[in-house]
Amino acid sequence: MAKKPTIVDVARLAEVTPATVSRALNGQAGVSAAVRARIERAVRDIGYSTSAAARTMRAGSTHIVSCHVSDLSNPLLTAIYLGIESRLLRSGHTLLVHGTEYDEALERAALERDIARSIDAIITIGGPTDHVVYQDALAHAGIPVVCVDRIGEVHDTIYVDHETGGRAAVRHLLGLGHRRIGLVVPPTNLCAPAARLRGYRAELAAAGLSFDPALVHDEATGAFTVEALRALLDRDDPPTALIVLSNRTLAMVLTHLRETGRKVGRDLSLISVGRSRLAELYDPGITMIDWDAAALGEMAAETALSRLTPAGAERPRRVRHFPTRLVIGQSCAAPAFRREGAPA
Repeated sequence: MAKKPTIVDVARLAEVTPATVSRALNGQAGVSAAVRARIERAVRDIGYSTSAAARTMRAGSTHIVSCHVSDLSNPLLTAIYLGIESRLLRSGHTLLVHGTEYDEALERAALERDIARSIDAIITIGGPTDHVVYQDALAHAGIPVVCVDRIGEVHDTIYVDHETGGRAAVRHLLGLGHRRIGLVVPPTNLCAPAARLRGYRAELAAAGLSFDPALVHDEATGAFTVEALRALLDRDDPPTALIVLSNRTLAMVLTHLRETGRKVGRDLSLISVGRSRLAELYDPGITMIDWDAAALGEMAAETALSRLTPAGAERPRRVRHFPTRLVIGQSCAAPAFRREGAPA
């Protein structure tokens, strides 16, 4: 059986983007008469069925919102899209989820499929800041887009206030007497870890402490391994506290401490990012930089839905910031030299 033509095939033949084809088939403005004629000719030539577009024009909406999630295995991102789904279900919309694995080709493929389905809006969560082709395609998609923790220069954007969270974590440790604070951060071409690193550096500077790059491991230079952890903790001047910004790294650190007979709090103070079962159930409970991921998802969905009204469609771009908080556990204490009475 021959493959059924898609909107991507029409776009390729007409030498335009799938977004332009979608706008033309849905009767939207911004498509010249010459381009519209070229698209209509391509539709006829390859036998593309516009019945789905026609149904959308009659109903005014497909009631489908698509969500591009950079890492479906990350419980922090999972909690966000579950919040999105909860809000959309209450409005009678269906959520379509694409796992894009930080891969720009997968992001672009998801976007092309979404445009072919004539969905109502897209919410994109996380993802590298240097995926400029995908970001440009989003800018020209012709439908509402909400960016969560990723750069959206022309779209509604919601940033979690990770910089303030990073500052709060460092401030807490400084208050306990720590001066050598390690940081393990995922690749900083992502908005969230880059913001936390800025907060880390800013709070050290505010305390009059110089930034020591030897205490920071950016996973853009290679995945954080047990060997890297050992090299960090077994230095002649090791960190007395560690801030870890992924659940995978938290598990690695806790395992290493157990295997080497070290105790959280006593031998190394520890702060993690985001609420997780591991951080909550570990004894002692792990201090964490936290935010209400479900509420963030609901905010993203509400922002997308607000764009589907005539008034919302004309509203200027909105940039919003979502708060974080430091949840104090029992994983942080004064460093050993303070407990033993020695001068800092």
